[in-house]
Amino acid sequence: MRYPLTVISRATPYERAEIAMRSHLCSHCPYRSRDKEWSGIDSPRACESRCPFFQELPRLVQAARYLDPMVGRLHRVMDARLREVCRRLPRSAEGRRAFLLMHRQQIIDDLAKITAH
Repeated sequence: MRYPLTVISRATPYERAEIAMRSHLCSHCPYRSRDKEWSGIDSPRACESRCPFFQELPRLVQAARYLDPMVGRLHRVMDARLREVCRRLPRSAEGRRAFLLMHRQQIIDDLAKITAH
């Protein structure tokens, strides 16, 4: 997926991750808020503040950015981290867990592109 160049060129790695996740993940999420005033992928949705994935995203981006390829492979490390995020979700969030696990390869691919791995 291509993003507007002006948005990407001024964005930090974390902001680029947010944009990518809003574009790829949120567009398919059955739990996303239906904000009438949402202005696009470069602005947060109302549901992000309570989304377990978006709460964990800063730590995922940081881990992806600083992962030494000699120590571990990004895809394997991020897969383990995403599975851990899903394991920590309460039983009441079973649907969110299934959604994240179903889309984890897209999440990992986006993190790899954003952090240039």
